[in-house]
Amino acid sequence: MTTPYIEQEIQEQPAVLSMVLRAVRPAIEDFIEPGMQQRLHLVGCGDMFFAADVVSWFARLHLHLDVRSWRGMDLRWMASELGPEDLVVCASVSGRTPRVIEAARAARRAGARVLGITDNEGSPFSKEVDRAVLLQTSPPSALSAGPYPGYHHPVGQTKTYTAVLLAELVAAARAAGDDALDLEAVPARVAASLPGLSRLVAAGAPEWLAGRENVLVLGSGPHLGTALYGAAKFLEYAVRAQAQCLEEVNHLEIFVADELTLAVILAPDGPSLSRAEELPEPWENLGVRSLVVGPAASHPAGRADRLPLEPEAPHVAPFVQAAALQLIAYRGAVALGRDPNAWLGGVRTDLLIETSRRTVRGSRILS
Repeated sequence: MTTPYIEQEIQEQPAVLSMVLRAVRPAIEDFIEPGMQQRLHLVGCGDMFFAADVVSWFARLHLHLDVRSWRGMDLRWMASELGPEDLVVCASVSGRTPRVIEAARAARRAGARVLGITDNEGSPFSKEVDRAVLLQTSPPSALSAGPYPGYHHPVGQTKTYTAVLLAELVAAARAAGDDALDLEAVPARVAASLPGLSRLVAAGAPEWLAGRENVLVLGSGPHLGTALYGAAKFLEYAVRAQAQCLEEVNHLEIFVADELTLAVILAPDGPSLSRAEELPEPWENLGVRSLVVGPAASHPAGRADRLPLEPEAPHVAPFVQAAALQLIAYRGAVALGRDPNAWLGGVRTDLLIETSRRTVRGSRILS
């Protein structure tokens, strides 16, 4: 049996991350002055925004940078506040995302320095940045030929997300002048984690998803971007899913949660765990199935299923968590009868693909 594209992409991530450090890191560090006392802005749409949000939280908490994450469109409201003291890092893998192109253009016109991260050299996006850094995760020809803009294979993005995550982490560390951050640990730890995670998820996903129609991925603070990413992976296989702040879930989804719901709870640290411990028993009384993703020694009591993760350094943990969610979405989709080699994108696939083509490839870019 041929290995599904999605599994290939998941397993390729350590090699791609090593390539980012080897080939992409020098270009980023050449562009950014070390230890700059400037504001840093990370900009993207979809997966690229989720990566930006994760890195911005890490950079604020651990690198003490003045940094914010923005969706491409949102930077329009900030453009008048930008100037030479701002460094803007925009990511568009396809090089054709209109709102990110628009954000890069606005930032440059305001006088900010703009670094672009892309797979598409010579794209409209690469012409709107001061320096374009090429990820090399997908050939540009594949980006235009696939059923959905920006995808190498017709499956949900995996290695592209983690490559951008690492590239933006490199940018943040350089901006902070932090030479001690052990970035080489990232691909090594992902490689070490994947075999065990793959086995556990392959064994558990059919039971976790049995009879479920809705998935909630819950995370807060530094983990909300990862939760948003995880929900997007389910959606790409036509599994109804959404992400929610762990703090707010009992104010919102509890009104509609039932026996058709799987709640995937990211609880890798103390603050997250303190909230996660409040959820499984009352939710399971409603019929919700809870899957807690976190360190092996830090799971709440009760009836929750568990996917143990080894404790990781703060700059490594988002990559391992992302791999876990990729595997859960992939194996869960297979358990629900989805084709792992088909990008489904919801229950109205043809309509969504055509709408995406019009939006991503044909949208008018504001000048």
